[in-house]
Amino acid sequence: MKKILLTLFASLSLFLVACQDSNLKKVQITYVSENEFLFTQEVNAFEYFLPSEDPTKEGFIFGGWYLDKEYKYPMGFNSGAATNLTLYAKWIKNDTDLSSEDLETWFTENIDFIKSLLGNTGSLTAKEIISLVNQAQIELIKQANKSVVMIDIVSGSEEGSGGSGVIYRKEGNTYYVLTNEHVTYGSTGSNFKITVFDGENRKSYTGITKVAETAVKDLAILKFTTTDDLPVIPMADGSKIQKGDMVYAIGSPVWFEDIVTFGIVSYAKRNDWDDYQFDADVIMHTAPINPGNSGGALINIYGELIGINAYSYPMYDEETDLQLYNFAIHIDEVKTYISGKN
Repeated sequence: MKKILLTLFASLSLFLVACQDSNLKKVQITYVSENEFLFTQEVNAFEYFLPSEDPTKEGFIFGGWYLDKEYKYPMGFNSGAATNLTLYAKWIKNDTDLSSEDLETWFTENIDFIKSLLGNTGSLTAKEIISLVNQAQIELIKQANKSVVMIDIVSGSEEGSGGSGVIYRKEGNTYYVLTNEHVTYGSTGSNFKITVFDGENRKSYTGITKVAETAVKDLAILKFTTTDDLPVIPMADGSKIQKGDMVYAIGSPVWFEDIVTFGIVSYAKRNDWDDYQFDADVIMHTAPINPGNSGGALINIYGELIGINAYSYPMYDEETDLQLYNFAIHIDEVKTYISGKN
């Protein structure tokens, strides 16, 4: 028994000495981006060392530090190093036209990196999943905001009114904006001012041209020219819209600017009409919209345009008994209308 105790004591002593030595040992960490040396730092062995700030590269999103050039083995967020290491920065092209399939592929290929960021080597917890979803929501709204504009009518018989619109096409330096016909009706191009948003920044444009409008589908097209680089919103596949899909309405209602609301699809596609020529397929949804949201974007969880918000039944409508339902012109109607127009 005494021999066993002496052996355990000796082993424990060696372990403590090893730990003490490891705390004193220094290792070199070299950071590389696409074969370009960034910097080197000396750190204590086994201690957390990754930089507090991520590198940046125009047109790309930082995808994490990897142990190999093929980006197969991510460096864990809370990991330390026992020996000298070279870490490689992975870059992901910041493409505003990513489809839902592209996003799903990216998450599948980068699940290990996502887990490492969360300090989790096993399955994701509910809290971690919610955190990922929340961050993804913030990012998709931030990107979609850049393609949704505010339309003001600053002169003419409709002065003081307006709505919202969506940048859907770019040809050279000319940008095309979708909106509702009831926003553009009665006004000419010179009557409009268009404002774009990018976070806290905004910029307004005049010299607008009215390209086309139709009361039947309640859609209209405006265009303007600028050398500014503005993102074009990606469009969804209309056949994939389902009841229960989460959606976001973006626009500038009443006296508010650049507002987003959240809801679900109540009815994926149905025809609606009235006695004033309107006859179109629409999406019924629960994301609140108000006057001024007209012509703005209804997007899905991938940031893709699924409809152009057009009208709603507010608190109570005596004729129909409908309340708190909102409608957007279906993306299929939008695609048919814009086809061939310039």
